[in-house]
Amino acid sequence: MNIKQSQGIKFIFINCIIAVLCYIPLISNGYTNSRDGLWKSTIHQAGNLELESGRWAWLFLDKIRYGYAGDPLNSILALLCIAGAAFVLVNIFTTISARHYVLSLGLVINTTVCCYLSYRFQSPSFGVATLLPVIAGWLMVKSIYTEKVKRTNYVLSVICLVLTLGLYQSNLGCFIVIIIILFMKLLLCDESQKAYLLLKSSIVITIISCVLYKISWDVCLWARGVSASDYNGAGSTNILSLIMNMPIDIVKAYFLWISYFSFENGNYVFKIIRLLIIAILFVFVLAVGIKRLRKAPAKMVMYIIAFICIPMGANIALLLAPGADWVLWEQMTGPHPFTLALLFLLVDSLDLKYDKVFIVLAALILYGNIYAVGVDIDALSQGNISKDVIMNDMVSNLMHEEKCAEDTQYAFVGNICYSNLFRKNENWDRASNYAKAGDFGNLSHCVLDCYNGTLEDIGITLNLVDLDTYNEILASEELKNMPTYPYAGSIIQKDNIVIVKISEEY
Repeated sequence: MNIKQSQGIKFIFINCIIAVLCYIPLISNGYTNSRDGLWKSTIHQAGNLELESGRWAWLFLDKIRYGYAGDPLNSILALLCIAGAAFVLVNIFTTISARHYVLSLGLVINTTVCCYLSYRFQSPSFGVATLLPVIAGWLMVKSIYTEKVKRTNYVLSVICLVLTLGLYQSNLGCFIVIIIILFMKLLLCDESQKAYLLLKSSIVITIISCVLYKISWDVCLWARGVSASDYNGAGSTNILSLIMNMPIDIVKAYFLWISYFSFENGNYVFKIIRLLIIAILFVFVLAVGIKRLRKAPAKMVMYIIAFICIPMGANIALLLAPGADWVLWEQMTGPHPFTLALLFLLVDSLDLKYDKVFIVLAALILYGNIYAVGVDIDALSQGNISKDVIMNDMVSNLMHEEKCAEDTQYAFVGNICYSNLFRKNENWDRASNYAKAGDFGNLSHCVLDCYNGTLEDIGITLNLVDLDTYNEILASEELKNMPTYPYAGSIIQKDNIVIVKISEEY
């Protein structure tokens, strides 16, 4: 529980260096995903769009960075925050030692963090939103062991959680999972009084934090004269909708939990072995609780209930914002990798004779993480390079055909990853969904923003048509009969609009 400064600096520095080495192709090349990671430049200042989706704290955090959204600084800041979170997390459970580098690196090197870094313009926000709930958890644990600073710890915990919600609502699940697994540990260590105190105080702190978050968000919305959007369910955070959606959201929480730990999204080496390790870990944690607490049935029941509630805690975002399920599908939230690390730490902290076996199992999980991240980075590389080459070639053709003029507007139609010129291999196909750079999707406003971001990446300024005009072009019969680039007839000009059909998928 006592955090030594020198030990912390060393632990965080080593973890961060190893993480940078793992992510260096992404960082050095500034690769982004083709979601809104591609839509933003290296200069981005959060505004009404972020505020409307509930992320009001971005407006203040971006002020500290003066809107700088480039690499390597942004990625390093994010990794420092996540490595710091890993250090604090280990200290919550046990006295830190060399073997804990394996457990902590599992938090720093995984596809979720890789996803964070692929959103170059907001990766530090994700990093801070990972660190804050861990600090809140640490403060809550400190509060049950001391009387002198209990109120101060509670207040600081609330501040951390309100800011977490203001940065990235989904990462509230990190705090919930920490508290649940700490509660289980205290029951196992025959500290039931402290366990129930931790649970009760954490529930109160969480409720207060959510209320204060909603108030602070409403104040910011009022100050800027905007209203909440429906993005990721942000506008659905009212009591009635939460109660009505709760049964189906609880089912979704467990479904997403199973999906994540079955490694369906992404390429994981040793998938069967990893599934077996996960099963062994979960069953072992449950079995240890039942064996140790069998003579105290009430405690055993509470332990089992807490264990069963872990998926709901990890996916708390679903209960607070029912429209956030797609974010959880995309591995964009910290609670799931947190859960794995926390369960390993729980086993390690119990001083069991099998603890070294679980360190080996954790190392195998880390090995799989490293390869999964490698595949995702390779997919990001392939997609970013290929789309940029295609766009460069296309712009060269526009110049050759003298279709470049200041008063000309452009409409690039089609998902570029389906272009005949788009080059990819099996790594791109097997990568996590977010990492498939070049997949612009089929929502017209997203595709339009992706082409704008791609032009910015290659250093070209072209005036793209507005969304209404773009949708009219998509619905036209003339577009259906056009061949795809680079074949003759794939570029046409109507009045002052140049239309380029890149693929049949649009």
